[in-house]
Amino acid sequence: IAEMTIQTAQLDLSGNGTAAMKISMVTRRGNNAFHGRVFEDFQNHDLNANSWLSNARGLPRNIVKLNDFGFSVGGPIWKNKLFFFGTYAESKQPSSITTTNSVLSTGAQAGVYQYKATNGSIQSVNVMQLGVAAGGTNVINSSVASQFTAINGILSQGILTTGSDPNLSTLSWQYAAHRTIYYPAMRFDFNATDKLRFSLSYTQQKTVYPGANAATWPGGIDTVDLTSSNSNNKIAGFGVDYTIRPTLINQFHAGYMYQYSIFDPENLGLDLTKVTQSFFAYGTGIYSGSYPRQAISSYYPMVSWSDTLTWQRGNHSIVAGGGYYHEQDHYWNGPGGYPGISLGFNGNEPTYSALSASLAAAGLTTTQQGQAAGLYAT
Repeated sequence: IAEMTIQTAQLDLSGNGTAAMKISMVTRRGNNAFHGRVFEDFQNHDLNANSWLSNARGLPRNIVKLNDFGFSVGGPIWKNKLFFFGTYAESKQPSSITTTNSVLSTGAQAGVYQYKATNGSIQSVNVMQLGVAAGGTNVINSSVASQFTAINGILSQGILTTGSDPNLSTLSWQYAAHRTIYYPAMRFDFNATDKLRFSLSYTQQKTVYPGANAATWPGGIDTVDLTSSNSNNKIAGFGVDYTIRPTLINQFHAGYMYQYSIFDPENLGLDLTKVTQSFFAYGTGIYSGSYPRQAISSYYPMVSWSDTLTWQRGNHSIVAGGGYYHEQDHYWNGPGGYPGISLGFNGNEPTYSALSASLAAAGLTTTQQGQAAGLYAT
C-alpha cells in the first residue's frame, strides 16, 4: 500500500457525495529504477510466559509460532513507458489452543450422586436405586453408556481438575491449529503518451485455518466436530488517467471485489440421517453443544466504476462525474432437520413425585435435588 485515505460523513472533492465512510487505497507502483525488499517478523512461545490459568491446570504454554515473511520488487519493463510492482507475503502461525469440558465422575456415571450436607460432610445417594423404588428402571441407556465409555477412554489426553461439585471434573486439553495466510499483489502502469496513462492492479488475501473450531472432546471421538475456517478475498482494479490539459484531468477507475468465506467445510454433504443431537440433563455428552457443526459459506462479489472530471479554474476547483456499483450477497447455510434430544426430569415422568420426595427426605437442597434428578434422567 502506498496510500490510504478514510473519509467520513462529508462531501469531498472527488464528487462521490456523502457517505458514512469511504476507504481509498493506492497500490505501490514501479518506476525507472529497480527497488526491492525482504522482511521477516518472528514470534515464538519460547519468548512468552505461561498464562496463570494454564499454570493452575498444569498445562504447558500454548504453542505460538508466527512467521510473517515476504518480499517486493518493482521497476521498469519498458523505460519511461511500462512499469511493474509485485509483492508476496505469507503468514505462518502454528499454534495450540486450550479448551475444556465437564466430565461426570465414575460414581456419577453409575448413578451415585454426591452432595455436601448442611454439616459440611460429603454424603451420597444412589439415584438408580431411588428410581427403582419409585417404579422406574435401573438400566443405563445404551447410547448414554457408550458415550461414557468413549469419554473415559480419552481422559488421559488432558488434565482433570475438580471444583466445588464432587460429581463433575473439568477436562482441559490442547490441540494443534495451523493458520496460513497468503498475500500476493501486483500492479502494472503504462504511459501511452504524456497525457494518457493506464494502470492495472491485483491483490489477494487467502486464509487456510484447519482446526479453527475446537472439538467438544479430544481423541476424535466426535468425527464431525474439529473443523476449519477458510477465506479467499481478491480485488482487481483498472484505471485510466487522461490529462486533457494541465488544469483539466479525467480519471476513470473500475474494479472487481471478490469475497469468499467458508466455515466447517469438512461437514459439507454431512449425512443428517445419521446425526442425533443429545443434551445431558447433568454433565456433558459427546453429541451436544455445537454438534454437529454445519457448513456455512458467504460469497460477496461487487463490480464498480467511477469517472471524475476535475477542472482547476483559478482559485476554484470544479468536479463532475458519475459512478456505478453492483453487489450481490450470497449467504448459504447447511441443511438442518436432524433430531435433538434434551434429557430431563419433570412432572410428566411417573417416577417424578416419589423420586423427588426421596431426594428431599435425604436432606438435599433444591439445587441438589435438581442435579440428582437430572443425573437419573440422563
